[in-house]
Amino acid sequence: MLRLGPIGLGVVAVLKARGHGPVVAVDFSPKRRALAERLGADILIDPAVESPYDRWSSLGVIPGMLDRMATEYRGVPTTDVVLFECVGASGVLARVVDGAPAGAKIVLVGVCLRPDTVDPGVVAGKELDIGGSFGGSPGEYCQTLRDIAEGRIDAGAVITGVTGLDGLAGAIAELREPERHAKIVVDPSLVAG
Repeated sequence: MLRLGPIGLGVVAVLKARGHGPVVAVDFSPKRRALAERLGADILIDPAVESPYDRWSSLGVIPGMLDRMATEYRGVPTTDVVLFECVGASGVLARVVDGAPAGAKIVLVGVCLRPDTVDPGVVAGKELDIGGSFGGSPGEYCQTLRDIAEGRIDAGAVITGVTGLDGLAGAIAELREPERHAKIVVDPSLVAG
């Protein structure tokens, strides 16, 4: 599950290029959900309409720890769930932890620059695995460039504008409007006319 800023859209693209799924993309913005769909997201959710955490059973996921333990005891494999927290805002991680099914892995991709609070009892009780990702390795960048070159990732799908250096301040302001832009390329060769 994702939030669909530039980072979240990039996560959708890479997950689909690597053959993972179903990818559930979550955002309030219809434009961002449409971009995620173009990148291959399987399920699009507007959190103003429904909670993404209400979808676990329809995806074959056993949400409760006791149910998960009973299923494993009977020898039935459980679904592995990875949630990508791409927002990086205070309070979001706690909501992800609360909504995550038992045994899920949570990857922090969005970087929250303030202290945040998570209930360790919930993390332990659900046996959640929380890890982080800060940037990519040279090998990951090479693979992503290969995926773009070979057509597995449509990097152009997230480019919603182009500006020269003189338009940089305006472009930064426009990026605050999710219905207008996802990613604006700055091309220094463009000169205001």
